[in-house]
Amino acid sequence: MDGFETAAHIKRRERTRDIPIIFLTAINHGPHHTFRGYAAGAVDYISKPFDPWVLRAKVSVFVELYMKNCQLREQAALLRLQLEGGEKDAGEPKEPAGLLAELSARLAAVEEQAEALTKQLNDDSTDAAAVATAAHLERKLTGLRRALDALEPGTGSAPSVPSQN
Repeated sequence: MDGFETAAHIKRRERTRDIPIIFLTAINHGPHHTFRGYAAGAVDYISKPFDPWVLRAKVSVFVELYMKNCQLREQAALLRLQLEGGEKDAGEPKEPAGLLAELSARLAAVEEQAEALTKQLNDDSTDAAAVATAAHLERKLTGLRRALDALEPGTGSAPSVPSQN
């Protein structure tokens, strides 16, 4: 099994499909070779000989993006629970406005970290794939911010949530 087959196998499995794959290759890859790797699921290519610091930097970017996505999924699940009326705090229903404020604060922290990451990548990186991934994350955060803002009471753009008192 070569690297292309291995990458395709990794991407087919539910459990491993979101793992970013960086191809490390000694082959002088042309456009066809590169396209084949990206089609198999690669997020980047590094040619040998390689600088271990560059590899560490690229891996750290993808680890940070993974952590941000986990935070976003956690916040979305928390919001869904609250909107479905499933969130209870010490036997008392939590007010939707309080939950929205908490989610907004958490999202603001993630937005701040993503902005710092994007700035660092733009300043220090020639890695177009990492810069594009960070920009994609920022677009997703902007969409999440808009959705969260639409749920805020008093904006008139969100359906009202009945009180659970």
